[in-house]
Amino acid sequence: MRTSEPFRTAFCLAAAVMEASLLLAGPALAAEKFEADLGFAPYDDATRSDMAGRGAVTATLDGNTMTIHGLFEGLKSPATVAQLRLGRGIAVPGAAIAELTIRSATDGDLSGTVALTASQAKALRAGWLYVQVESVKLAAPYGNLWGWLLPAREKVADGVVERGQRFLPQLALPQK
Repeated sequence: MRTSEPFRTAFCLAAAVMEASLLLAGPALAAEKFEADLGFAPYDDATRSDMAGRGAVTATLDGNTMTIHGLFEGLKSPATVAQLRLGRGIAVPGAAIAELTIRSATDGDLSGTVALTASQAKALRAGWLYVQVESVKLAAPYGNLWGWLLPAREKVADGVVERGQRFLPQLALPQK
């Protein structure tokens, strides 16, 4: 079967336009997803009875923009402040780098959008960024709830033992 010259020319032109648009668009990078479980850790035995609550946070990094959403419940007094903070490692407290929006209640939600610098994005990927929630009855100097943002992972069912190693970037060692 022979194709007509006009058809061949139109097909080649369409293919060239598609190829050029793909080259100009470049590869699309998928947004990176992170998560944190918010929990409390008493500063000392005296603050233990004042600490309560749980929560969860998800975050998406698209380019240098991080979008954060979370829920919390069970605080003993209304939430006052939620912050994105930068420590020097997992479970190492650090300074606030952004304020998040939080509902002043014992149960509620938090959210925010933060433009990260290149070094902050690198710290996020290393597990050094965390979310901290404070409340009216601030029982500890490091907030009532906190959780380090780590890469999102597939969940196993309740009651099922998880096999393999969890992701701890600062403890990741090369395999021999």
